[in-house]
Amino acid sequence: MDYRKYNNYLGWLVFIIATTVYFMTLEDTVSLWDCGEYITAAYKLEVGHPPGAPLFMVLGRLSSFFAAPEDVAVWINRLSALSSSATILFMFWSITLLVKKISLNKSENRSLSTGDKVAILGSGLIGSLAYTFSDSFWFSAVEGEVYAMSSLFTAIIFWAILKWDEEMMEIRYGQLNPTGYSPDRWLLFILFMLGLAIGVHLLGILVVPAIAFVIYFRFRDTVNFKGIFLVGLLSLIVLVFIQEGVIPGSIALASAFEIGFVTDLGLPFYSGAIFFFALLIIGFLVLLRYSKRKKNRTLYTAVMGLILLMIGYGSFAVIVIRSNANTPLDENDPENLVTFHSYLKRDQYGSAPLLTGHFWNSMENGGRVEVTQEGDKRWSYVDKSEWDDQSPIHLRRFVVSKNGTVIKAFKDEQNAIDFSATLSGSEVEETYFESNKNNRMNSVPTYAQTTFFPRMYWTQDQSRIDSYKEWSGYDPRDDAGTELGKPEKNPYYNSSQAPSASNPRNVQQRLPTASENYRFFFRYQINWMYFRYFFWNFSGRQNDIQGSRGAAMRGNWITGYSFIDNARLGDQDNAPYYTSENPANNKFFLLPLILGLIGLFFHAYRNPKDAFVVFLAFLFTGIAIVVYLNQKPLEPRERDYAYAGSFYFFTMWIGIGVYALYDAFKSFGKKEFIKMGIIGIIGLMFFAAMDSASSPTSMPLALSWIMVLLIGGAAIAGMVGLRKVVKGEVQGASLAVLLGLFVPIIMGMQGWDDHDRSLKTSAHDLAYNYLTSCEDNGIIFTNGDNDTFPLWYMQEVEGKFTSVRVCNLSLMQTDWYTDQMKMKAYDSEALPIKFREDQILMNSGGTDQVLFTDAFNLMYNNAASAVVEKVIRMRAKQNPSIAQAAVGKLASNVPIYLQGATSSDAKYNKRLSQLIQLIGRPIGEDLGKAAYEKFKACYEIFQALRSGTVNMDQSNAQAFQTLLFDYEKGWDVTNLTEAMAFVRDDANMVAFNNGQQTLRVFPSSGFVLPVNKENVLASKLISKEQVSDCVDEIKFRFTEGGLTREQVMILDVLANNDWKRPIYFSSPMGSKVGKSLYLGYGRQGRDGYVKQNGLAFELTPLKTKSTMLNRDKMYANLMENYEFGQMNNPDVLTDYYTRRHTVQYRSHFLRLAKDYAASAMQAQMMADMRNDTIVRPGELSQKEIDQYNERAIKLVKKSLEVMPAEIIIDLGEPNPNGNLDYTSGNKKYQSWIDGILHEYVDVLLLAGDKKAANELGMIVCDQLESVFNYYDNTDVAVLVQDRVHNTKDFYAALEAYMMLYQSSMDAKLGDPNGKMSKRIVKKLNEVYQVIIPKMVNELKQLASDRGEGAGRNSPDSPTTQTRFAIEEQAMAIGISYQYIEAPQTLPATQGGAPSEMTIPGNLPVGQGR
Repeated sequence: MDYRKYNNYLGWLVFIIATTVYFMTLEDTVSLWDCGEYITAAYKLEVGHPPGAPLFMVLGRLSSFFAAPEDVAVWINRLSALSSSATILFMFWSITLLVKKISLNKSENRSLSTGDKVAILGSGLIGSLAYTFSDSFWFSAVEGEVYAMSSLFTAIIFWAILKWDEEMMEIRYGQLNPTGYSPDRWLLFILFMLGLAIGVHLLGILVVPAIAFVIYFRFRDTVNFKGIFLVGLLSLIVLVFIQEGVIPGSIALASAFEIGFVTDLGLPFYSGAIFFFALLIIGFLVLLRYSKRKKNRTLYTAVMGLILLMIGYGSFAVIVIRSNANTPLDENDPENLVTFHSYLKRDQYGSAPLLTGHFWNSMENGGRVEVTQEGDKRWSYVDKSEWDDQSPIHLRRFVVSKNGTVIKAFKDEQNAIDFSATLSGSEVEETYFESNKNNRMNSVPTYAQTTFFPRMYWTQDQSRIDSYKEWSGYDPRDDAGTELGKPEKNPYYNSSQAPSASNPRNVQQRLPTASENYRFFFRYQINWMYFRYFFWNFSGRQNDIQGSRGAAMRGNWITGYSFIDNARLGDQDNAPYYTSENPANNKFFLLPLILGLIGLFFHAYRNPKDAFVVFLAFLFTGIAIVVYLNQKPLEPRERDYAYAGSFYFFTMWIGIGVYALYDAFKSFGKKEFIKMGIIGIIGLMFFAAMDSASSPTSMPLALSWIMVLLIGGAAIAGMVGLRKVVKGEVQGASLAVLLGLFVPIIMGMQGWDDHDRSLKTSAHDLAYNYLTSCEDNGIIFTNGDNDTFPLWYMQEVEGKFTSVRVCNLSLMQTDWYTDQMKMKAYDSEALPIKFREDQILMNSGGTDQVLFTDAFNLMYNNAASAVVEKVIRMRAKQNPSIAQAAVGKLASNVPIYLQGATSSDAKYNKRLSQLIQLIGRPIGEDLGKAAYEKFKACYEIFQALRSGTVNMDQSNAQAFQTLLFDYEKGWDVTNLTEAMAFVRDDANMVAFNNGQQTLRVFPSSGFVLPVNKENVLASKLISKEQVSDCVDEIKFRFTEGGLTREQVMILDVLANNDWKRPIYFSSPMGSKVGKSLYLGYGRQGRDGYVKQNGLAFELTPLKTKSTMLNRDKMYANLMENYEFGQMNNPDVLTDYYTRRHTVQYRSHFLRLAKDYAASAMQAQMMADMRNDTIVRPGELSQKEIDQYNERAIKLVKKSLEVMPAEIIIDLGEPNPNGNLDYTSGNKKYQSWIDGILHEYVDVLLLAGDKKAANELGMIVCDQLESVFNYYDNTDVAVLVQDRVHNTKDFYAALEAYMMLYQSSMDAKLGDPNGKMSKRIVKKLNEVYQVIIPKMVNELKQLASDRGEGAGRNSPDSPTTQTRFAIEEQAMAIGISYQYIEAPQTLPATQGGAPSEMTIPGNLPVGQGR
């Protein structure tokens, strides 16, 4: 048997199998998340997000070079598929190299028998096929992302070091003649591959420590701790050198030379960079010559390797070259080495602390705690001198300076010249401008309270802080002696009472303890964010719903064995339909894990050195990433793809496990079984100890380990036993391979449906639907990845809707993106932003934040009188009647209040008299002047009162102060165009914080935007018939203290657009401007002018009957214009991230259908009340009522046609219902909402289609009842594990079922005696009379068994609290929907059983709705 030939042939066969699998299951177009951006960047060689993936871009361009635009995505997806199947190819060869080494080491004559060869090749086959079907890798293999190609480089690099090791071994044993043939070429190849890998993703360099140990073990037969420690340390140094020294470090040095040569020496641009690289090349040449002369092979290899590494790294030149072309997608604008350095460092994303750092509530240096009059504690910054400096940001600009002082910096030379012409004595010079020079010093917080290995550091998001507390078990009432931290939100604040010292809104709470810090690390970062993914791949997966809180219902790993899964996650045999019918509900029955563990222990037994190398690679591509990333809770998506490299190396042990079975057949004896028993006992003790600390009731790890021992032991014992039946090694090897084949087969069968993305077009459809919602030449403001990247793809790649400008507000926070928005792109004109380029410059332009402030605060901060006068004049101009009244109030009341006012300073008495006279004068014709002068006079008197210069009656002083403070109320509104002109004027900037900050301010918090009806009509936003329905102006206001750059730019666009281009928002709540326009001036949404037309929300001047919807356009979009792909095909995957959008689609259908049906019902009720056929103005005719109902029904049916209830999962993610809380007795209960379909039933009944409502209702009942059945069969101990997150599905299902009950029992619209109604009543009776009492009684018993208190407020009694929560919440829901009668007093303390509630058979007539 020619082993080498079969090894090659079988490797390529595996490649073909993997390629076939991935080509069959890849997505036929663009995918969600970063895929749209990567495909766009690749197709036109544009610049994506930092740190870029230039090699992926170039290869993606080559792969799609001859493709039609609509086929580009599929070709780049195929590039990922080929990269993945090539990864499988090199994995096969890597496994066979490792197993061959085991076999040869055991062979006395270093030869392989035929049985050995079959077992080796079978090991490679099983291991590589198992990884082919692994969950995380398969996900990345079928979409146009970088992770598949990154995995390929990891596989090639690891295979190459094994090839080096093989050749070195063959030389050692005389099987290879080293003359003229050096294995060191593999080392050079590895370094070149590392350089290229950096051009795809940094994950490839994480195998460096493993490479170091392969080399060490090859040269050292006997190893010791010292050698291992030193090699490990050296490998880490090399890894850090590549990651920090080569990648950003080389560019940092080049950047430093460039800045120094240009700014200090006055040399031309690029001179410093050229000098640096020339110096680098000369240095390399000198070292090469020296190493050759000295015949120093190690130095020569190292220098050549570094050269090849740099050559591979040179792919990043593409980024700089293409950025200079000013491509439409040019993120961060890295046009030169200086800005490219910042791009590589990913400065915009920030960094997480690793070894030392702060907690979320650590006190910064230079601050102090202050207590307000209400008893609140707040943090005040006093001295920032101990803070760190921000790194300087250098930009190539034309700088206008005068007398050596930089005044302004411009990108465009002509703008600089024009500005310089207005400034006598100034000069213009092109140089590197330090944009953050004025505010970078002492701008990075340092902390007085730090800890070692900080894991809970994020300070900017309360939901994440709350999640820190949940995962770590933090309770501020524990560990009372621990040091207190910075004031934060009081978790026990009672909002129904006024804040006070006993009820403060903010309090100081203790810092987390070290044990809580490590608990978060192990519970969340290690267990939830790594091992959960690990078990997805090798044990099984519960469902694809993103798990974020660690609860039992979503995103967990499973084994497929009920006795393990049920105790931890509830009854999985009766799992809710969103789990049982979930495509990702995969059960591997631990088989991949078992075979992998067999391989791991066998590898460590037969070849511990190689096992250590694989383990090191496994560790650095897994746990090391966890430590480095220091991930925050509530990630926007699952992150398992980042650890695919770790799963790659574990899967190698699956392959080695096959050889272990063969080896057991050949030679396992009593000694091996004794060692297995020792491992089993130690493992059981270890996992039992881990379970006792985290899951003492379910013991999942210990039980899983027992199953591993039973199945693994049975497999090994079976192979040993086969010796008596099967005599030949070939037969034994074949049986081992056949036995191992079960692993990839079950992985492939279970994983196919949730990885087959063929015919899936959800991301493409999403982009199409967003853009088709916009008129030509429109502007749509987007927020995140999935409402932006697919749209970029649609425009840049397929060339559709190119007149629409997509503006991402997250990127708009930067100057480079704002500047790009001011340029024309394809058929889209530049955004009408009038801020100059020097004004949009981050850190120095004054637009990073613009404040809302009143005239009083402007005076208080010593703003120039001209600025204050402008503000007051603008407000008076816009609101003359209100201003007239306010000024008149001052004129008539202030002189009265000040009648007895005197000053101890005789001179000031005269001044006081003058001021009082000025205030009391008639207003005159110039309202603005009077408003300003009288206010200024009042303010001067106010300051005199504060300083004690003026004395007066206390009650009059209080009345005067109140009048002054209320002066601006009601007329804090200006014309938006004039307001933005005011903001853009540098002369209106105001110094705050004692002159430390000079900021721009808005002249008001409310604005009026006049409507240019001709332009609105020309923009096609409205029709000619609708012109008469347009308002003359729209009015809106803000309640925030200020706006950040992106919001300021939206306002500037609105001010300068003059309605020439339609304005859209992907979500109005995604921006403060969109929210203000949506809610309107009253902030209630009743006078807003942002209306939904489908996926997009348009700014419109129309006042329509349905204030929040553009009914006709939305109906046309949903019914005719939108594309929904083949989601109605059960063979087309609609996964979790797609279902995030189907929830949106369904809610849009529902919103419009409900609007039509409710309007029709209201009109019908009015007509019935009047009992006539007269149609009054503004009312609907009977024909229109029928049309509205018909439209409502069609909308629901269309939704069900494109997203069938039986195919597209509706439930699974309960969320708090912000519009509803249940009140029962004196307590409030959180309402939970989940799913849309039950509301469809209500709409169908409302619109009169009882048949369709009943058909859909029966389907919805099936789905909701699956939730009840799950809770009925689940051990209540599961609920106690997480009282909120493990019970909210029950509450949400109960509430949805109650809605069905209420609708179906309605005497007029429903069918109280129908099949659905009877079913609902029967099930609700079961829920309240059987299921809830059973849960309550079991919880009572469990609480008793655990020794907990029985009272509602018993301390440290989570079981009892869970019992009362379920009892009371269910009662509150039943009372709210009139299913049960409200008791005289709610049993809040004793907790009477729900079985005692009054359960009516149905509702009295008329109470159904």
